[in-house]
Amino acid sequence: MKKKTIIVDKRKFCEWYIDEDTRDGLGDNCVSGLIDEGKYHITLQDCLDNIGYLPLSMIINKEVIDKEDIDDDEIEEPCPKYKLKFAKWKKR
Repeated sequence: MKKKTIIVDKRKFCEWYIDEDTRDGLGDNCVSGLIDEGKYHITLQDCLDNIGYLPLSMIINKEVIDKEDIDDDEIEEPCPKYKLKFAKWKKR
């Protein structure tokens, strides 16, 4: 069965995801990667693909989500069932 694609608002995701705790965690991962392997690389898509839950407020096409997957205005563990993709970024 083909996965349904959820389109995520990149700006809203960044504002929600990149808070102080996330910066601390990413910083720790970065330092560990640099020490262990001499390099570190992560993309915003990597962050989205490894998200534990996703608030509905940042999803553009909510109509593709199965009702049974919605709990408390969010989707728990969206990646196994759905493909997550950012909407095209419009530069200001």
